[in-house]
Amino acid sequence: ISPLSALTNLRWLDMGHNSGVVSDLSPLANLTNLKRLVLYSMGDLSDLSPLVNLTNLRDLSLQHNRISDVSPLTSLSHLEHLSLEGNNVSDFSPIADLFGKIPIFTAGNPGFPTEGPKIEGPWLWMIAPTPGMWSIDAAKSGIDFLARMSKGTVTELDIATNGVKEGASLGNNVWTIGKISPSRGNINEVVKTTGLVTDDTARHVAYGLITIGSPKNQKVNMLVGSGDAVKVWLNGALVHNYPTSRGNAYYTEFIPVMLREGANLMLVAVFERGSSETEENRWTGLFGFEDGTAYTVIPPGGNFAFSSNTTNVLIGDRFTVDLNAEHVADLAGWQVDVAFDPMTLEAVEVSEGDFLKTGGGTTFFQKGTINNRLGKITGLSAAHISEDGVKGSGPLLSITFAAKASGKTEVTLSDFEFGSATGTVIPTDAPHLTITVGEYPAWDVNQDGRVSILDLIRVAQRFGETAAANAEADVNDDGTITILDLILVAQHLGESTGAASPAMLVIDNIENLDSAMVQAWIDQAQLEDDGSVAFREGIAYLESLLALLVPEETTLLPNYPNPFNPETWIPYHLANPSEVTITIYNVRGTRVRQLNLGHQHAGYYTERSRAAYWNGRNEVGERVASGIYFYQFQADNVSLLRKMLILK
Repeated sequence: ISPLSALTNLRWLDMGHNSGVVSDLSPLANLTNLKRLVLYSMGDLSDLSPLVNLTNLRDLSLQHNRISDVSPLTSLSHLEHLSLEGNNVSDFSPIADLFGKIPIFTAGNPGFPTEGPKIEGPWLWMIAPTPGMWSIDAAKSGIDFLARMSKGTVTELDIATNGVKEGASLGNNVWTIGKISPSRGNINEVVKTTGLVTDDTARHVAYGLITIGSPKNQKVNMLVGSGDAVKVWLNGALVHNYPTSRGNAYYTEFIPVMLREGANLMLVAVFERGSSETEENRWTGLFGFEDGTAYTVIPPGGNFAFSSNTTNVLIGDRFTVDLNAEHVADLAGWQVDVAFDPMTLEAVEVSEGDFLKTGGGTTFFQKGTINNRLGKITGLSAAHISEDGVKGSGPLLSITFAAKASGKTEVTLSDFEFGSATGTVIPTDAPHLTITVGEYPAWDVNQDGRVSILDLIRVAQRFGETAAANAEADVNDDGTITILDLILVAQHLGESTGAASPAMLVIDNIENLDSAMVQAWIDQAQLEDDGSVAFREGIAYLESLLALLVPEETTLLPNYPNPFNPETWIPYHLANPSEVTITIYNVRGTRVRQLNLGHQHAGYYTERSRAAYWNGRNEVGERVASGIYFYQFQADNVSLLRKMLILK
């Protein structure tokens, strides 16, 4: 290859598949303008020292050779991609600074970590479209597709740092639990079996979130493989970003990471480019750690969680918050501190739950110290007095609070630890519970002291959105605004929520509704109906509301103002959905103007915002003369006539 030495302006050189032909790279030593160099399967290639001055290289492919020493690569500071698969490298430490910064393919080397089991889950999954972009372009774009889909209310960094709850909505989907198989096409399989996508998967990115529990702080190697572009975050930090298609179904890279003691959040983004069945089978994501890494997968929601008899309370109410164990296998004891907002809540009483006493066991319980000035309960603990731990689910602790002031606040754990009978830490997420304290109940959405049409509309306008930006419309506090929230408002429609006021019917602002809107609410509510009292009463109220919105007969009413100059409104009642036309004639019976109002739903069209409008002009835009005019209303198989007067 000595003739190549003179080609000093070369930018791209591909000498792949020259097995046994080239082993000496010294003729390339002066090709310092090279940006991409492919030396795939050169057979006897082992010495990389001639490449030490090729500092402009961005992409270097060295797979399937006999390379053992990678130290000459330390000078290549502009590398964006490095492939070393299938060589004899035992020590990758000379290029340790590159790991996590650029994609480095290292599989098939003696120094590649021995792989542990692939993480199957359970994960939480979400899918987002990458419109107009194939996977490589989408991954390179820098676009946060969660932020794009949520209009900025949720970001990749938010989820990677703080996690998300099962069932939280985003666009038309919700975060859904699913396991992935350790084989090709596993991402395509999980997004379809969970119902996140039912048809073409092309141009999408799948986000998977999982919590990894570590019994100690440990530096380990994370292993990654994918069929297409992939990103990985650990505890909020982007630790791997490979925006290139590859089509692999095995581990190709390892990244040194730190697992901290306790819960670790891992978010992955796996991009898909294809639309055919063959391409879908490429949608693969494989994630795990090197063999010997001590970790457990914490199920979504963790092993410990808060619950309450209510999360929406009024000032002066007392309520109970429970700390529960959920599906634990071996719990022998726990210690926690509880934090709350002392301006909003006051802790009244602490009592032990009975879970650690399962099977007639005894415990040593410390009820801690309540400090309502600082908003803390410290020194809470319990130990199971036995050689064995307990398993299952149940309450560990109950705290009674009193609500002092309105606002949204959280009850959280701090300095917490849960232990097994063997003395090891049981990792978990930090449980927290949001409590909303209002001057009025949650179904009084606008907090004006009465439950009215305005509250229904506020909820309906936010259907499908998350509670992050619209907390007041999330009446049942499940994180998403749905028909369930509307039903709770409808169940209390007409009530006064003022403490000193008697219950009264408040069906005002009805002009803000139309029958089609209410009928759609009823139809959706009937689909979701679970037979509960809330649904039964909510649907009944909606049906009575619908009756108020639909007149018994179609009627044409007097225009207003009348006389008028130059404009007027023509009100009417429409008993059935129909095409509506109003024709205006002069006293000679000549048509002056026709108002084609189109297909309209049954309802009352009396307010200016809904009534027909005439600006006093004829078909060609000229103002008509003073005098008497007739207007003919045609709809619902009836024709009605009235007169009006223009007076200038």
